[in-house]
Amino acid sequence: MAKLRVEVRPGAGLLGYSLFVDGLPAAMDGDHRGEAICEGRCGDGSSHSLLYSFNGAPGATLSVTLRCPERIVCRLTELRIGDDGRPWRAGREVFVI
Repeated sequence: MAKLRVEVRPGAGLLGYSLFVDGLPAAMDGDHRGEAICEGRCGDGSSHSLLYSFNGAPGATLSVTLRCPERIVCRLTELRIGDDGRPWRAGREVFVI
């Protein structure tokens, strides 16, 4: 089992977010740092997925970084809620440890 370090940077206007690695929720603390567990070992080349969702005001942003253990394996920067009327955004990112 690989233990991933998770770091989130919420932007202004963000109300909440959820993160799942391979379908399991990431355990986050009040400082927007946490961990997620996935099958495999760091450096083995296995593929995994990050599911994310967040809600907030138009223009609100979310940035997410996953590390295994010190190497960045996934980075999403400034994901933004658009001005199209939906106050949420969700997606999936595949990454390799």
